[in-house]
Amino acid sequence: MLRRDARKQMGFFDRLMKTLVWDDVQRVDWLTAAELWANETALGRPPQDADLLIAAQAHRLKAIVVTANEDHFASLGVKIENWLA
Repeated sequence: MLRRDARKQMGFFDRLMKTLVWDDVQRVDWLTAAELWANETALGRPPQDADLLIAAQAHRLKAIVVTANEDHFASLGVKIENWLA
């Protein structure tokens, strides 16, 4: 959005961010991400690092991952919602 100077979208994003609670990645998230990586890689499906950390935090927080990339998270054991579907 910054690169494209998408001011309307940035305004929406800023308003959305004010409604969310920030939660830093914790050590337990890194350990969970490592376990997820090992399990998925053993099955021949190495996931992206960012997806692993998102899934690990979602596990800890019992959160829902909202994404249009459902296939990235389908095997990581998190609840998924696709708001674009």
